[in-house]
Amino acid sequence: MYDSVKAPLLVAGLGAAGSVCRYGVSVAIQRMFNTKMPIGTFVVNVVGSLLIGAAMSYFAQRGALDSRARIAVTVGFLGGFTTYSSFSFETWVLFEEKLYARAAVNVLATVVSCFAACALGVLAVRKLG
Repeated sequence: MYDSVKAPLLVAGLGAAGSVCRYGVSVAIQRMFNTKMPIGTFVVNVVGSLLIGAAMSYFAQRGALDSRARIAVTVGFLGGFTTYSSFSFETWVLFEEKLYARAAVNVLATVVSCFAACALGVLAVRKLG
């Protein structure tokens, strides 16, 4: 009964919480830097990548990759928190506005930084675990 009813509700609830956190962090960062560059989305994606790397490494070390907690944290909260769809659209807007260099910097910086943050999360948990 838990998996068929409660798990999706837990994922949905944590997804909503992740989305609210994404909105708050993104808006706060964007206001702080006050730039056309979508820095708020960039920061959320890097932080989300760090957290998913750490979470997946943590659950893997404990043999809990199929656990309800992993699904709730990664699919739920982090699924709501990360913003690759926003990243894609904001990059498209930069491209449409002929801000090609900014669009390219956004793509390169986001992909490289998020990969590095994910690796950092994995390695940190392995080192501490």
